[in-house]
Amino acid sequence: MNGATVDMNNSQLILHNALIATMDTELRLARLINTHVHTSQQLARGIADDVDLLTWLHHRIWPYESNMTEEDSYISTLLCGIELIHSGIGYLCRCGVKVSHCPAAAMRMLGFAPIREMLDANICVSLGTDGAPSNNRMSIVDEMYVASLINKGREVYANGTTNPTALPAQSILNMATLNGAKALLWDNDIGSFQVGKKADMIVINPSSWSMVPIHDCISSLVYCLRTENIVSVMCNGRWIMKNQKIMNVDEVEIISMAKRASAQLLKRAGIQLPQRMNFV
Repeated sequence: MNGATVDMNNSQLILHNALIATMDTELRLARLINTHVHTSQQLARGIADDVDLLTWLHHRIWPYESNMTEEDSYISTLLCGIELIHSGIGYLCRCGVKVSHCPAAAMRMLGFAPIREMLDANICVSLGTDGAPSNNRMSIVDEMYVASLINKGREVYANGTTNPTALPAQSILNMATLNGAKALLWDNDIGSFQVGKKADMIVINPSSWSMVPIHDCISSLVYCLRTENIVSVMCNGRWIMKNQKIMNVDEVEIISMAKRASAQLLKRAGIQLPQRMNFV
């Protein structure tokens, strides 16, 4: 990396258009891109679990959103940004001209989508998380894993037989990186390591119990990577997270603000959740 753009040196080996393995036991990957997320819904995480769609809308989401204040939205967006950065995300955007596949949210609310057929037809499919009330986790790392598994499982539903080769790891990694950039019309600037593109990357520690041993880097990134393996995030040549510490905000303070704001918001909205555990 050289300043705010990509440069190369002899200590780096390109294994994939989005992946560089370095000689210092790190993996460096083009930053993951989330193409569908609702930043204002972060305070609603957990308020709409295990309910039908009409209850989800009429008794949880609409009362929540109609009682939000400008400060609630600001705090929610800060909290969402923290979680997205920890999962390797830097840019946030929604584009209507490409397909954003949100596998976890889709399985909860909608069901299977014909993703393999879309990719076979050369449609640009990227990955998104959707909002916290329909997913809970704002992690593209998790979405890569879920997308691969549910689309393999869908083959049984669609064709009556399994197909473990559907949506292989390299296709999933492309969806999370270069296809995300194409969906945002930013593929000339981000999404892969090419000389002259913006220096956008995540640094991964592959030496944890969840990733060791690594026989195939691409496969390990999709099937073994966890959010906690991401140690640093660079956006346009600037570190926005270093050694798992976000550089420009106080995470502890924002989490505390979010807890207070969420409790007050649910009270204003009259949302009452079932008590499924006894506390002492």
